[in-house]
Amino acid sequence: MHKLALALLLIAALRPGAGRAAEECPPLTILGSVPMQSGADGRIYVQAAVNGTPVSMLVDTGGFFTELAQPLVTALKLPTFHTGFRLVGL
Repeated sequence: MHKLALALLLIAALRPGAGRAAEECPPLTILGSVPMQSGADGRIYVQAAVNGTPVSMLVDTGGFFTELAQPLVTALKLPTFHTGFRLVGL
């Protein structure tokens, strides 16, 4: 019975006109942009400010957290706290 339901679902997905939703979508609109630059290491960076201090921040589209290097945290005397999260395999 599961094979029949899967086959019917596959047929429905492949039928002509299944992609019509894309035709009804409005075109993409750019809401904002940020100048980016390539670093000496080949990675992409943007200019930002942390507590009014200009810094260069790495763009990481796969990153889950925003992170600051410890030397910057120390130089800006930013408060720190433990979140309980562990980053493993990075």
